[in-house]
Parts: sequence; structure tokens; C-alpha cells
Amino acid sequence: MTIFLIYTLKVSACITAFYLLYLLLLKRYTFFSLNRFYLLAGMALSFIIPSVDLPVLELSPQIQSNEVFTAITAIEWHDYFQPQQIANEENTIDYTMIWPVVYITGLSLLFFRLLLSIVRMVRIKNKAEVQLMGKIKVMRTEGTLAFSFFNLVFLPKDEHDPMVMAHETAHVRQFHWFDLLLAEVTTLLLWYNPVVVWYKRSLKLQHEYLADASVVKSNPAIENYLNCMLRQVSRGSSSGLVSPFNSITIKKRIMMMTNKKTSLKYAGVYLFIIPLVSLLLFGFSDSRLAEKAFSVVSYHSAEFDIDTATKADIPSVWPVDKEYMKIASGYGMRKHPKTGEMKMHLGIDMPIPEGENIYATADGVVAGSTLDKRYGNYILIKHTDAYSTHYSHMKELSTLKYGDKVKKGQVIGYVGSSGWSTVPHLHYEVHKEGKRVDPEGYLP
Repeated sequence: MTIFLIYTLKVSACITAFYLLYLLLLKRYTFFSLNRFYLLAGMALSFIIPSVDLPVLELSPQIQSNEVFTAITAIEWHDYFQPQQIANEENTIDYTMIWPVVYITGLSLLFFRLLLSIVRMVRIKNKAEVQLMGKIKVMRTEGTLAFSFFNLVFLPKDEHDPMVMAHETAHVRQFHWFDLLLAEVTTLLLWYNPVVVWYKRSLKLQHEYLADASVVKSNPAIENYLNCMLRQVSRGSSSGLVSPFNSITIKKRIMMMTNKKTSLKYAGVYLFIIPLVSLLLFGFSDSRLAEKAFSVVSYHSAEFDIDTATKADIPSVWPVDKEYMKIASGYGMRKHPKTGEMKMHLGIDMPIPEGENIYATADGVVAGSTLDKRYGNYILIKHTDAYSTHYSHMKELSTLKYGDKVKKGQVIGYVGSSGWSTVPHLHYEVHKEGKRVDPEGYLP
């Protein structure tokens, strides 16, 4: 669940960036179709970018031991999600559950509200008189509001203005309901971000501009359409999956219709989406957490203030209690348990009950403790310029932080089944001079 919440935070940041670009550069232009496409593309890309494994930087697999030590540089989400210890360390409150509970509660409430609005629309439909105008189904209702809902047009029984019908028909023919459906799903998933609500409103406004432009194109006398719009002002409003003729944005629509059309020379401004997407890919793609990315950014070994190597600094003990000293999957080629592909397994897997202790296999310093999509909760410990060890799929993030010193045999975490794990176990790796080697050579 924590991985999903981190993913939604990244999506939320991406969609905020796309919306800021829209506000700063694109909002005032009369390129309504381009604006609609941009907002839809921004919404879709916001969900895609954080899930992309992009090899932003690659280092040689051979790294000189006297030059650098490689470590994970992903945002240390454990600062936000890890459980906090009580002063006497006798009790632990799992604060990691607070945000998931809040998130699911908010999501459930909004989903229930959306469901009620759909049920209300279905009831209105069932009570309405059905008419066919070409290929469009028109539902004549007892209400006062003209609107479209999916591929249906809803008109009051006393509404006979052809321009109102033309406006709502434009929404249906241009598939605006599909945009609204995507926007509603996005709003549900990112309900905690107010920018998403403004994003949806901006998309609906582009729909209104497009529908207005369609009506004006077939009815050149724009003053007649403006009078039609003004007659609808007192008839109420709607929201959600509905595209109403009368909207609280009617003033903006009138201003946009009467404004001078934007010159085509300004269309090039939409190319700004390219550097924006590049920046978001660099900042939020999963490359720095991908399987190869234990060597994205380097730190000089002097930063850790580790003395000359001794036997205590070289991995030499089991990372688990002796009753669990059993290897289920060793170092080498194997069939991946999740994807079914033959892949190189760069560590050893030890099946252990959830909650059992994980021990440091040598003296060292914490070089990374964070969350990864594949490895789940993990900790990386540097022992010497040459050696480091990696412990993953932990139950929760370690209470140890970057730079903390650890001793051989010290408890550094607890066994779990996070990330791509299918059962509780410890995935243990030994890194020597920048390469992952067979850990069994360092077990007693």
C-alpha cells in the first residue's frame, strides 16, 4: 500500500507541474482543441512517468575501490513513513497505517458521492421522455437544466431553442464525456490534491469553449447565441460527469467568444511540453530505484569515516538466526517468481517468518534506507571501500538512518514481504568493488 501511495504522490506532483504550465502559457489561447489535448495528455503522462524505468545515468560495472562508493539516492521516504519509537523503546506505534487509512477513507467517500450522482442521473433518465434527433437520444425532463451525460442529451420539456440542442450535441459528438470520466477517476485517486479539482474544471471549460465554437460556426449571428446563453443563467448549475449548458463559467465563455482569435504563430508554445516531460522523467521516473540503479550517484568513502578494513568490516556471518539458515534461491540464473522470465539472481533468498530479526553481517555505516518498487523496504550498509551489503523485502523501513554506524550482529530490521516479494523472506546481497557477488562465499 505504501508503494502505491508514494506512486500517487509522484503522479500528483506531475499533474501539478502540467497544470502550472497550462496556467502560465496556454490558458488564454483560443486553441481549444490543443488545450484539450494538452490537458488530457498531461493527465495520462502524470500516471505514466512515475512508472517508467529510465536509464538516466549508467556507470561502468567495474568501480575502483579507492574512488567511489555507490548508493541509492532516491528520496528517503522513510522520513515520512517509518514508525517512530517511543522514548523508552518498549512500545512502537505504527504510524505507517495512518496515511493509508486516511487515503482510503477519502477515496471511499468521494466514490460514494460519485456513485450517488450517477444513480441520480439514471433516475432522471428513467423518468424522462425519449426523443430521437438524428443519431442523438434526447431525454425530455421535468427539470430546468439542459446538459449532456455520456452520449445522452437532457433537455427540459419547455426548452426548444435549437442552439441549446446544438451546444449539448457538440459535447456528445466530441466525446467530452470520455474526458470527464478520466478526470473523475483522477480526482478520486488524487483527492488530497486541490490542483486536480482545478485541473478538471479547466478541462470542462475547454469543452464549453469547443461546444460554443461549434454553435457559433453554424450560427454566425453571435449575438443570438449570447442572448441564448444569458437566458440560461438563472436555471441552475451541475457538476461531475455532466456537461451543462448553463455553467458558472458563462462569463468566461462570453469573453472567449468575443476575443480575437490567437495567431497560429503562438502554437509553437505547446512545444514547452517536451522539456517539461523530460524534467519530470528525470525527477520522477523509477530508474533510480530500478534493479540496475544501485550505482546512480557516488559518495566518496571518506564521507563515512571508516577506518582501515579489519575482519569485522568484511561480511562474514549469517544475517538471520541460525534456525533460519536455509537458502531457497541462490545466486545465479533462475526463473523469476513474478515475471516467469529467466533472469540473473544477484543475491540469495532465505525463507523466514515475518517479523524475525535481520542482522548486520559486518561493521559499517548505513548508506541507504528507503523504499523501492521491486525490493520493497531495504537497507544498504557500507563496510569498507570494497564491501557493502543489501537487505531487502523488509517488513518496514529500518529505524536506522543514513550515516548511522552499525556493528556486526546488530538488529537492522525485520523480515517481511514488501516490494515484489510473494512470501516473507530476506533477499541478501554482497557488493564487492561495485559488483554484486555470490553471498554464499561470505557465509560461515
